[in-house]
Amino acid sequence: MVAKHAGSLSTITDLDISNCSEITYKGIETLGQHCKSLFLLKRNMPFLDSESAHHGKAVEDEAMAVANTMPRLVHLELAYGRFSDRGLDAILTKCKDLQHLDIQGCTNLNFDGDLELRCERINVFTGPYEYDDDHVSISEDSGGAGSDEEGTDSEIYSYSSSDESD
Repeated sequence: MVAKHAGSLSTITDLDISNCSEITYKGIETLGQHCKSLFLLKRNMPFLDSESAHHGKAVEDEAMAVANTMPRLVHLELAYGRFSDRGLDAILTKCKDLQHLDIQGCTNLNFDGDLELRCERINVFTGPYEYDDDHVSISEDSGGAGSDEEGTDSEIYSYSSSDESD
C-alpha cells in the first residue's frame, strides 16, 4: 500500500506514521526514497506493542531505513522503537540536520561511546527514560484505584496520545 501511494507524497514535509503497525521498515524505506522534502517524521509506537512484538530484542530495520533514506530530517520521533546503539548511531551520523530527537521508551540503548554526548548536542532531545503527559506514564498508587487486592502498591501503565498537531 505504501509503495502504491508513496509517489504521490513526494512533496510532503511532515509525516506522522505513529501507531501504524502495518507499516514495516520496507514501507519506511519507500517513503524515504519518494519523500525527499521530508523534514519531520513521527514514528511513535505504543508502549505495550513495542515490548511484546519483539520480546525485548533489538530490531534495527526501521532505524536503518530512516538513516539511509531520510538524511534531511530536522525533527524525528521514534518513541518506543526497538533499535539499539547501532541504529541510533546510523541516524545521528546520516541525519546531520537533526534539531529535535525523541527516543522516549527505547530501552535497547546503552549509549556506548559518544552516543549520549551526540544526543545531548541536539537542540531538543528526549531520552529513553523521560516521560510527559502525552506519552507513557508510570506511577505508583497506594491503596486507591489500581492497587491489587492486598492493598500493596502496584504500577499503573497508561498510554495516551495527544490530539494536538504540530
